[in-house]
Amino acid sequence: MTNIENPLISFIIAAYNVEFFIDNCIDSCFNQTYDNIEVCVTDDGSTDNTWNKLLSLKSKYSKLKIFKFEHNLGKIHAFNKSFLLSEGQYIALMDSDDYCLENRILLQYNALLSECVSMVCGGYFVTDEKLNV
Repeated sequence: MTNIENPLISFIIAAYNVEFFIDNCIDSCFNQTYDNIEVCVTDDGSTDNTWNKLLSLKSKYSKLKIFKFEHNLGKIHAFNKSFLLSEGQYIALMDSDDYCLENRILLQYNALLSECVSMVCGGYFVTDEKLNV
């Protein structure tokens, strides 16, 4: 049953060879000020340690759904698979090397409620691997 006041929002992520970024990415999704979140990640046949990182994160987050393609099929296939795993009323796209601010979803959801819009976008900062702008 969907909670109208606090609907489930699904992050969908396509991951490929991002072992150095995926932890921060997923942590930032779950560390939102909006609390009804799930994260759906498809590993697009990574050849590095991405899948093992996802398995480790799965034990940390009960609302993390993961899937792995045996071979690289491309970002669109991976995003589509993550979408099929999702159950949210709203979808938030996320690249696997992205990090989102803790109020991203709350701000975007409130913008959807307060305006007559069907989609909300956000800005970004370019950072190094230590998240320095």
